[in-house]
Amino acid sequence: MSIKKDKVAYLYQQYLNNNLSDEEQLAWTEILADESLQDTLKELMHASYYAIPEHELQDMDLARATGIFNQISSQPERPRVKNILWRSIAAAAILFLALGAGIGFYAYQTKKVRTGNPESLNDIGPGKNTAILKLAGGGQIQLSETKTGLVIHAGKLAYNDGTALSAPGSRGAQELSIQTPAGGTYQVMLSDGTKVWLNSASSVSFPATFSGTGHNRTVKLSGEAYFEVKKDQHLPFIVQTKDQNVEVLGTHFNINSYPEEHRNTTTLLEGSVRISGKGIHEYLKPGEQSVLDTRTSQFRIQSANLKTAVAWKNGYFRFDAERIDEVMTKLSRWYNVEITYQGPISEEKFSANISRQINLKGVLKMLSYSGDVQFKIEGRRVIVMQ
Repeated sequence: MSIKKDKVAYLYQQYLNNNLSDEEQLAWTEILADESLQDTLKELMHASYYAIPEHELQDMDLARATGIFNQISSQPERPRVKNILWRSIAAAAILFLALGAGIGFYAYQTKKVRTGNPESLNDIGPGKNTAILKLAGGGQIQLSETKTGLVIHAGKLAYNDGTALSAPGSRGAQELSIQTPAGGTYQVMLSDGTKVWLNSASSVSFPATFSGTGHNRTVKLSGEAYFEVKKDQHLPFIVQTKDQNVEVLGTHFNINSYPEEHRNTTTLLEGSVRISGKGIHEYLKPGEQSVLDTRTSQFRIQSANLKTAVAWKNGYFRFDAERIDEVMTKLSRWYNVEITYQGPISEEKFSANISRQINLKGVLKMLSYSGDVQFKIEGRRVIVMQ
């Protein structure tokens, strides 16, 4: 069987995410049985291992992992596959289990090697729950990194585990703002019960209470956020970005409006929304996506890949035939790194589904299997090379 490394890496990620189609499952089985791909599989295992957070290795259940390893490795040898390869496949299977559960025999066997690996010192961890709450009057509060979200109820603030938060000037219809830095994410439940998930390098502004704010509920967004709007037929919910308004009654949708990308993308999962601005007045149906080019004012509605649109909210990077510069833009926000290019930018298109909870080096290793790009990490700068 002849197969490119990037195809092996793609199927590997599909397997890890339990997302193989029937056709992909067949291809993956053939890969595991192909002796010529043994080194490629080992390299993928190695890259994934170094992406496992250190604290997860410390919680490893060695007895359980060893038992599963012994059970798999004692199975009859597959036809045309040498025993050493089958044992390697068994170890890979344990690693796949480890990536889902945070434990693994492979991790135990290689922990001493990892501890002494100088490359592990030059790595960057994933983003985390972090944000700043800006108050009316100019004050601000650094929100707790041990919490995942903020709840606003009757003008009072609390974390989503019930812990109270003192914030003078947050009562009434005064405007508040939550800002996430590069490498940050946070959730907020607004006073009407609407839930908002903020991606990195984003901000949302809103009144502490919608009572007395008029005939609608208006918030302002910069960057990217996913909304689950509480239904209220008497008070439409409006999301204002720099170039358009999105009006809803009660629905689930995602807006990507990073100014530097010169594009506003609204994806509807449930309900109905109306897009307006710059001469536009259009409605979206579930499964549709609107795209506004903010430089040319060109507007279109297209079918949406819903999994791709909300992958970030569900803890994944999902790249769908994207150029490397588009991929690196997303990575730069989440890992808070600067991206530079050495030589021409590759025209190769990348498709992958990768956890946002692994270290940067693990992600870059997966991308490098295309053979079209290589990477170097220098401090908080990533150099992309052909």
